[in-house]
Amino acid sequence: MPKTSKKQKMTLDNLAILIQREFIDSKNEISGVRNEIREGFIKISDEIIWIHGTLEVIQREIMEIKKKLENVIYRHEFEKLKDRIEEIEKKVGIKN
Repeated sequence: MPKTSKKQKMTLDNLAILIQREFIDSKNEISGVRNEIREGFIKISDEIIWIHGTLEVIQREIMEIKKKLENVIYRHEFEKLKDRIEEIEKKVGIKN
């Protein structure tokens, strides 16, 4: 860029060159910001894909647990049945 000193007058050509350089600098800055945003979106997309995969694994494991628990009796139900059987055994006269 042509340097202007106090003695040198600003010409239209010098002004045009200054403005053009500012536009180029602005364009480069905007391009850099766009690249940073694009990289950020790529990282976010990768994270979403990882989260989705993790959730699929968790969902499968939950389904496996549910299948294993289908034929399981809860402790309070077991205790209730145990008490009822003990009461019946007492009435019938059966000793454990």
